[in-house]
Amino acid sequence: MKKTSFFLIIALILIGSAQAMSHCDYLETCASRMPAVVKDADSFSICCLVSKGACAVQTGDAESMISLWDVDSIQYPYDKPMRVGRAEIWRAFAVELGRGEVEFELMQDEIVVAGIHAYVRGRFSYRAKAGAEGKESSLKGKFILICRRQADGTWRIYRESSNLDAI
Repeated sequence: MKKTSFFLIIALILIGSAQAMSHCDYLETCASRMPAVVKDADSFSICCLVSKGACAVQTGDAESMISLWDVDSIQYPYDKPMRVGRAEIWRAFAVELGRGEVEFELMQDEIVVAGIHAYVRGRFSYRAKAGAEGKESSLKGKFILICRRQADGTWRIYRESSNLDAI
């Protein structure tokens, strides 16, 4: 009972402080995943971090997306060269995000916290319509994120790798 109350209090505090992001339900997504992947305050924070990233992709907000990444991040995107450092990852987000109507969903299947690092394992689906003719593309795949605790106690994405499911 105490564990449930603890998470409810955290959720209410975070929801109250996130009214400005009403265009995205990342906190609702975190709260709905609590029984499956959230075991403590750190995993709840990481769940919200990942859900904020999904929101940034959905809304095409490259600024919000890059704010979630550690200064020493490395990204291993599918079908593209490795991106080293926040500046290089930012350049890619600035080009890739916000190019049409997007539906993006992340399913977080596992969150494991170990000291200053944690990993998130999950799946994603992405559907986009781009251009005047509304050309549609869709992708499904899986990802793994390694997060690192910052000096102030918050979490940021440290490493990311994803790949596509066979069609």
